[in-house]
Amino acid sequence: MRALSRLPPTQLKQFERPHTQFSVGWSRGTEIFSRKSGADSHKASFYAHAMSENPFPQFSAVELQMYPQFGYSNIWPTEILPNFRDAFIGLSRILHALGTQLALCLDAFVAQQHVAKTESIHKALMTSHAHKGRALYYYPRSNAGSSAASSDWCGLHADHGVLTALVPSFLFDESKDEHNILRKGLIESGQGLYVSAIGEDEPSHVELLEDSVAFQLGETAQIMSKGVLCATPHAVKLHTGGGIGDATAADSVSRASFALFLQPMPQYKFRLVQSDFEQVVAARASGIPSLFQRLGPNMTFGDFARTSSFAYSNFEASR
Repeated sequence: MRALSRLPPTQLKQFERPHTQFSVGWSRGTEIFSRKSGADSHKASFYAHAMSENPFPQFSAVELQMYPQFGYSNIWPTEILPNFRDAFIGLSRILHALGTQLALCLDAFVAQQHVAKTESIHKALMTSHAHKGRALYYYPRSNAGSSAASSDWCGLHADHGVLTALVPSFLFDESKDEHNILRKGLIESGQGLYVSAIGEDEPSHVELLEDSVAFQLGETAQIMSKGVLCATPHAVKLHTGGGIGDATAADSVSRASFALFLQPMPQYKFRLVQSDFEQVVAARASGIPSLFQRLGPNMTFGDFARTSSFAYSNFEASR
């Protein structure tokens, strides 16, 4: 992903797919989690379907309009990075295998809470073809564009899927031509993933070990469990100096990472009755758009994904 990000914008544009809501292929600065900080111009993404090149080839024109994030084929930079696709898909399938095993544990935990008519997370994930991989590259502050004053590589939000699988990130010193991976001072620098617990005002820094995999809960897990499980609000903070050098060095630090979003089929219909809504939406961290504004009766996961995408670019004005 780092090699891809170094290509000129004119060359990267061929891999953009705006008609998918930038959910396939390359994008940079297309997400706005807060009007105060603006678009996440520090962050670039490359999305692809994880389980097949086009999981929904049978979609009609109406369904493509309803579910643009799911109905279009992958695109790959094969001529530029011949091994990119195989690495992307291979890692996605490992994370999928781990995530579906975790889903069994989540189902067991929810069952112990004796909540009536909850939905099986494991079944929804095992029968889905909609899982989406995302390679990420976070540009250094020296190449951040108009949002350089922001303290975030990625603003605070909660993922709308069921589970998000994460692998440890890499930091690079972009002031050097060679692949200079920084492995010291990651905790001292304060960069990277921060999560917000329900009821806590300040987010906590999360450091992943080199041989670990982490999982975050998404809002669909919260919905399916009738509020037993709570989505994980999180952000990615810019490197701010300390631990690896002076302020000049901090401006040249970049970050690469990978995530797999485990989620149901877009046609999956939430089984919610009116009495469920209060329990589902009760747990909410500060700064996250309310589920009241995005969740309605007879809604499918595809509907929820679409409304969530819009909400995260407009919620600041309607909170």
